[in-house]
Amino acid sequence: KPFNKTKYVGLPHIKLQNSSDEIHVPLVSVKNSHLTIEEQLENKDTLFSLTINDIDAKIQNISTIPEFTQNPLTVNINAKLMNEAPLHVAMNMPLKKGHHTMYFAGELGQSEFELYDAALYPVLGLKILSGEIDELQFTAQANNTSSTGNMTMLYHNLEATVFKSNSLEKNKFLSWSVNNVVRKSNPNKRGKVKEVEMQFTRDTYKGLGNYIWKTLQSGIVHTISPTGKDAKKK
Repeated sequence: KPFNKTKYVGLPHIKLQNSSDEIHVPLVSVKNSHLTIEEQLENKDTLFSLTINDIDAKIQNISTIPEFTQNPLTVNINAKLMNEAPLHVAMNMPLKKGHHTMYFAGELGQSEFELYDAALYPVLGLKILSGEIDELQFTAQANNTSSTGNMTMLYHNLEATVFKSNSLEKNKFLSWSVNNVVRKSNPNKRGKVKEVEMQFTRDTYKGLGNYIWKTLQSGIVHTISPTGKDAKKK
């Protein structure tokens, strides 16, 4: 089903700030849940797909009542990405009126790069053949329109291929080119660790899950791409 690009989807904490209803839910616990994000990308014949399994989450301080909105709404999630990689995400969303910047951070544990083929191939045009993510860490901030942050993704032995258009036949020349251009490991052979910038302009007709993933996706692309942006020095 196509997205309705005229529809505006508000972020949860901003919706609460603007609500005239009296709401106060101290705690919501989620156990053993599952989330699948799928999207048919424009001008692509492949489907983007990302699954999050075994979700255990705690959402605290869902409120519109002034005495409670002095504290933020917080979300803590433990799950498995693509049914295998351990994932932890923490979010902090202000509830004071006019405070729109939210914060999120997390880490992803060891996993095979091939697990993310359905998520990365439609976006990068690269089919991951091999490689292993050792650890991924990120911190970010986001408002109603855009997000920024930093990511460090440690990995090794990345190999990818490119297929000919509308064919399962490998394009050997482009595959050779790709594997001589992408960063195959982080840290590199000299032991230098690359930390990169994340940045995304929000699609306001899509929800929070898409917003967070697209932010992280920008960091993954910057990490493996030779032209990726390094994180700004503090």
